[in-house]
Order: sequence, then structure tokens, then C-alpha cells
Amino acid sequence: MKKYFKVLLVLIMFIAMPVFASSNDLLRTDESVSVNEELNGSSFIAGNSVDVDSKVNGILFAAGNQVTTSGESEYAFAAGNYVKLKSEKFIDGFIAGNIIDINDVEVQRDIYAAGSSINYKGVIGRNAVFAASSVVISGTVKGNLTIYASTITIDSDAVIDGTLKYSSDSKVNISNSAKVGYTEVEEVKTKSASKVSTIKSKITDSLLSLMNILVIGLVMMLLLPKVFEKIAKLNEKNIFRSLGFGALALLAVPIASLLCITTVIGMSTGVVLLGLYFICIYISTVFTSYYVSNMILNKKIKNRFLIYLIGAVSITILKLIPFISILVSIGSLCIGLGILVNLLFNKENRK
Repeated sequence: MKKYFKVLLVLIMFIAMPVFASSNDLLRTDESVSVNEELNGSSFIAGNSVDVDSKVNGILFAAGNQVTTSGESEYAFAAGNYVKLKSEKFIDGFIAGNIIDINDVEVQRDIYAAGSSINYKGVIGRNAVFAASSVVISGTVKGNLTIYASTITIDSDAVIDGTLKYSSDSKVNISNSAKVGYTEVEEVKTKSASKVSTIKSKITDSLLSLMNILVIGLVMMLLLPKVFEKIAKLNEKNIFRSLGFGALALLAVPIASLLCITTVIGMSTGVVLLGLYFICIYISTVFTSYYVSNMILNKKIKNRFLIYLIGAVSITILKLIPFISILVSIGSLCIGLGILVNLLFNKENRK
């Protein structure tokens, strides 16, 4: 479930990104959106019903209740209740939805998909990762195929040149006519698994999470240096204010997003707002780490990234300590969101 959530989170992040960069002709939102002309640039298309049948000279981002894509693009990101990819070509694909139907698709490299049910038929040039309750494979994977699912069906037309990986608790049906290079079964640990193994796994996950957030923080510092200059100017009095505003945003934004989504006019706004909400949650640790570390060090260190590194490592260690980890996680999230709210709505910070 944790892996499934991470996949969805990353997909939602990428779907929301073009709001910052797309021009008007490449950003289209409506109740029903149909695109069949060539698009010269990365495009974000959202609506209740989305149908894209065109060549996109860039990255295609499509989101809606029903999403159908075909044609050609450099990279494909799609999310919705029902997502159908048909007769499409792209380099890499990232798909999230309830029902995902991938038919006659040509993927040059890799594809990642997460949903309730996934039906795949096509050709994948390298590797694929599918996470769902039910997965049916009828196509070709020239590399490795990793599946996290309760029920896995490998049809007679399936060809997997590399390794088929799945969990031991999955119900797997592999046709005798299917061509599978190797199979690798990941044993699911029982409740009696050793505590040492659990601790090692927790530390490993924390280190991976730390590496991810360090990379994100470094990129943000390079792209948005003035934001961190403003955070550095905040004093210790802002911490409680940020905590309060962050807690309010944590509860209010998803409610407002869902209310927008339930209306015809505001659906697109709700989808974008929800996407931005998840982005803010994901990067909140960056703001908290830099703010708290800068406040504790009291400007004794001038190197911006070193300040951030100390803060990020400290918060990661605190999250490993039982009993206080949940408080640290919630507090870090709320402070980070509050700092973002403060930067957006405080007139002095916008100067």
C-alpha cells in the first residue's frame, strides 16, 4: 500500500507541474475536452471527459474522470477514474487511475501504473511496474516486469524477456503458452518477522526518503533562491503562527478542492488545487528543515545547503524515535505548510 501511495503521489505531482509553465494554448480545461491537432509543446489537459488524439511535441499531462489518449508524445502522464491508452507511442509513461486500460501502446523505455485494475497489451521497450488489485498482462515487456497486485493474470500472448517479479501473497495465473524469462517471488514477511529486520527496513526507507528530499531541496534552492532568503528572515515568533496556518491549510484545502470537483464549473479548478495541495505537502519538509535549522544555528553557518542538510537530517532522525515521531511528522508538515501560506499571503514577503 505504501508503494502504491508513493506512485500515486508522484503522478499527481507531475500532473500539477505544468500549471506553472504552460501557455494558454497548451493549458486546456473544460467539462469535456477533445484535442486532435498537433501540439507544439508540453501540454496540460483536464476535464470531466478528456480525449487526446494528437501528436504532442513535448510532455502530455492529462487528467479527468474519463481520460482517453492516443497518438504520440515524448512522455505521457495521465490520471483519472477511467484511463484508456490506445495506439499511442511515447518514451516513458506514468499512469494513475481506478480502471486502467493500456491497449496497443508502444513504450520506448519504461512505464509505471497504479490503479484498481490494470489491463495491459502492447510493447514496452524496457521495464514496467504495475500496482493494482487486479493486473492482466497480454503484451510484451522486453525488460523486467514488477507487479504489486492481489490477482495477477499472464495471458497466452504475454512475452516477458526479463524477470517477472511479484509478491508471494499474490494469486498468480500464468498461461502455459506465455513466454517468461525468469520469475522472482518476493516473500511476504509474517508478523513473527524479526524486529531487527523491521528496524533495518525502517532505517533504509528513512535514508531513501532523506535522499529524495535533499535532492528536491537542492533543486528548489537553485531555482528559487529568493524564497529561502525570505524564510531565513523569519524569526522564532513565526513558528507558532506557521503551525496554526499550516494546520488550517491542511484541513481546509482538500475540503475546498472536493467542493469544487463536485461542481461542473469548478471541477478543473478543484483537480488543479488538489494537485497543488499534494505538492505542498510533499515539499513542506524542505521549508521546515531550512527554517528550523536556520533558527537554531542563529546564522552561524552561511552555506545555505549545509543549513538545509543539518535540518533535514535532524528531522529524519527525530522521525525514527518511537512515540515522538508522529508529533514530529505532523508538526513538520504543518509548519512547512504555514511557511508557504505566509510567503504567499504576507505582503511584506511578496516584495
